[in-house]
Amino acid sequence: MNRGTEVNPKVIKMHGHIKNQALMFMRNQAPHRSGDLKESMEAKDIPNGVEITVGIYYFPYTELEWISPRWRGRRNPNERWFALGTGYLAKYLAQRLGGRVE
Repeated sequence: MNRGTEVNPKVIKMHGHIKNQALMFMRNQAPHRSGDLKESMEAKDIPNGVEITVGIYYFPYTELEWISPRWRGRRNPNERWFALGTGYLAKYLAQRLGGRVE
């Protein structure tokens, strides 16, 4: 096995816990006006990891950069929440598992 494809035994042992923690972490980062976005999130097993999916049609728009005339020219308050949340999640998991984010 190449070094880059080895799976940390600690990760295998903690997979279920990591999956639940990742889902909870991302739900906590989500905009929560109605709660629909949070509730549409799922964590699925994939080879060597976990995939978090968001099953609501307007999810991509919550990430966009925009300025609203309706809100007197204010920016999207949720801009980049998913990208920032996944970055924080990666750092948390690296710390938890003794790894590093590159």
